[in-house]
Amino acid sequence: MARIDKLIAKAKKSPQNLRFEEFVTLVTRVGVYSLHGNPSGSHWTFEKSGQYPITLTKTGGKAKVEEVKKVVQRFREEGLI
Repeated sequence: MARIDKLIAKAKKSPQNLRFEEFVTLVTRVGVYSLHGNPSGSHWTFEKSGQYPITLTKTGGKAKVEEVKKVVQRFREEGLI
């Protein structure tokens, strides 16, 4: 199983254990979203042409469970996963 497939499975099965860096990888590689602006703060915004932006909150080392669930749902709707 490829690394990205493992990240998708982890996001679906246990979103509470997904690290923020893994979440960013998921958004940029699977969703093909690109980072908008300066990522020095706690809110990172990713954009993709024709889609609403995705904003991720960097808190500690883990991704927020609610955000992971919303992104997984969006990727399902887009037919990406």
